[in-house]
Amino acid sequence: MIKFSVLTSIYKSGPYLNTYFKTIFSQKVLPSEIILIDDTKNPQNVNEIIDEKKELYNFKNIKLYKNYKNLGPAKSLNTGLKYCSNNLIFRLDVDDE
Repeated sequence: MIKFSVLTSIYKSGPYLNTYFKTIFSQKVLPSEIILIDDTKNPQNVNEIIDEKKELYNFKNIKLYKNYKNLGPAKSLNTGLKYCSNNLIFRLDVDDE
């Protein structure tokens, strides 16, 4: 089986997180990990939302890394590449369906 990561920088993501996870988990082939880079201005309870999705989809390998300040999508994604454990990486925006 092919292993791949999904990498997403999230910024002001509150309205999109439910659809984001639903989109990923409706695919026939699932990633081995989801790496999220919190680029600030996300809901206060973003950790709780992610924990809920881990339980809902029975998928524990969702990791959230927080930037100390807003870096923008390019720098955030470059940072996120360091955390991906697979060579194959799919980039997904939080508002993609």
